[in-house]
Amino acid sequence: MRDIKVSEETHHTINKRRYIMLGNMNIFMAVLGIILFSGFLAAYFSHKWDN
Repeated sequence: MRDIKVSEETHHTINKRRYIMLGNMNIFMAVLGIILFSGFLAAYFSHKWDN
C-alpha cells in the first residue's frame, strides 16, 4: 500500500513538471508567433507606404 502511494506521488510530480514545461512552451510559441506576425505586418505596411 505504501509503495503504491509513493509511486502515485512521483507520477503526480512528473505530470506537474510536464504541465509546467508545456505551459512554458505554449508561452514561447505565442511570443514567437506575435514577433513574427508583427514583423510581417511592419514589412507589409512599410512596403505599402513605399508605393
